[in-house]
Amino acid sequence: MASTILCCGATALPAAADPGGAAVIKGYVYADAGNDGYFDVNDTPLAGVAVTLESGGVKVATMTTDESGLFAFEGLASGTYRLLEHQPKAYRDGVEVAGNGAVLVDNDTIEVVVAEDEVSSGNLFAEVPAEPGVTNPDFPVAVSGQPLVFDPLANDGVLDADSGFDPASVRLLDPMTGLPVSELIVPGQASYRVIEDGRVEVLPAPGFVGWVAEVGYEAKTFDGRHSTSVIGLEIRQRLTSGPSGRQPGPS
Repeated sequence: MASTILCCGATALPAAADPGGAAVIKGYVYADAGNDGYFDVNDTPLAGVAVTLESGGVKVATMTTDESGLFAFEGLASGTYRLLEHQPKAYRDGVEVAGNGAVLVDNDTIEVVVAEDEVSSGNLFAEVPAEPGVTNPDFPVAVSGQPLVFDPLANDGVLDADSGFDPASVRLLDPMTGLPVSELIVPGQASYRVIEDGRVEVLPAPGFVGWVAEVGYEAKTFDGRHSTSVIGLEIRQRLTSGPSGRQPGPS
């Protein structure tokens, strides 16, 4: 399940966690053509994807990947950190790979332990190119005036390998109260309804075209873990599928 989206801009250097620290945490974000979790010559590095570094639940810094898909947090004190990738809208979630000194702890989240002067590398976030519509379940594209049914749990990523999400637990989150609900209306934009098997039916409001205000939702795994994310719906006059924009991968 994708994490909350942070809009990406130009590549930015992260603020140092400790000016006296010398540890480094780095890795790559890439489009995984084979959806196999390997960053190879057929894959495309993704620039402009936001990655956040946290320590003890507190944000240390957020940066965006460069043209090679690289992110690198430098000048860090020794300790335990978490990398959180912000899901890019043009892709569905792929496989995460933890680098040296790191472990996967959640979807799009890698926990890293670094000692003084240590470098943790090889932390990888893969994304799979998504066509408009339901193949990117957290960012579906609907046609104006036409209902759309999609499965938000199709983007659950690493948790699916452990126990999987319970479709019966899917609920929308009321933006005013934060409480789980089965139906939700974004006035003048769209209405949402949870139906069977954890799928969500959305009905665009008449005449509305553009991005609908993001709607939160929650789900639980069969072993009791709880996760939340957002649905970012775009409504168009008609569906169009442009070129993939693939470039030769790194050698």
